[in-house]
Amino acid sequence: MEAKKLREVSLFDILTDEQLARLAEAGAEKEFPKGAKIIRENEENPFLFVLREGEVRVLSYGVEVNRLRPPSIFGEISTTGLSRPVATVEATEPVRVWMFPKEVVAQIGMEHEEFGERLRDLAMARILA
Repeated sequence: MEAKKLREVSLFDILTDEQLARLAEAGAEKEFPKGAKIIRENEENPFLFVLREGEVRVLSYGVEVNRLRPPSIFGEISTTGLSRPVATVEATEPVRVWMFPKEVVAQIGMEHEEFGERLRDLAMARILA
């Protein structure tokens, strides 16, 4: 994964080149088939995801509450440590995502105050929605 491509994601556009390089090095790209549960409600989730292709639906207690398309971010609630995942994220078609380990994301969030605030704000907005 190229660090410069990460700058296309609004959450990451404020990071330094060095921080982007660390994210890119730790991150991975993965494809999931239709029907795959990428995150499961109330189960551990070790990643922050950026949806690159396809669509996912968000289910809370089995009820669809949202659909996401690129370049949506998900997994931010568990990545920030606010809670275990509060919803299941399921592919409605084949999808491609970028995955970033929460430890790396959390470390960068501690180093870069504005990035950490953006991530927490996104998580809180989803929890309160």
